[in-house]
Amino acid sequence: LTPEERRDPRLLVYYDFEEAGSGTVLDQSTTGAHGTLKNGARIIVCSTPADVAGDRIRPISFSLEQNYPNPFNPVTELVFSVEKTRVISLDVYGLDGRRLETLISNESYLPGRYTVRFNGAAMPSGIYIAILQSGEERVVRKMMLVK
Repeated sequence: LTPEERRDPRLLVYYDFEEAGSGTVLDQSTTGAHGTLKNGARIIVCSTPADVAGDRIRPISFSLEQNYPNPFNPVTELVFSVEKTRVISLDVYGLDGRRLETLISNESYLPGRYTVRFNGAAMPSGIYIAILQSGEERVVRKMMLVK
């Protein structure tokens, strides 16, 4: 999106990655479950929940996307979003519940979308759990390392 598009009051940012795919632009000729768009309105489909705020797209929820690639060997990326300033932790656990690696330890993050790389080269093939936590809120994703 250009800065001008982001300031357009007719622009809606819509989260439905499964339905249309990230980056899809739906214009006034589009019809669907949400009706026909009129007066030049457009919907931008994003891969994370977001809203338009000034010059940028700002997340509207605390979320952790599925790692990519998955399965991975040996490096994968974890993408997370924070909607407000938060202190967060991001850890990787084994299926036995032991914390194996801390990627982020009680650090403050401003609203935005962030990417962290995880390298499982020192770990055996298997299923691992990534947990993003802020206060009492937790988001969990299962990851598969295949060597």
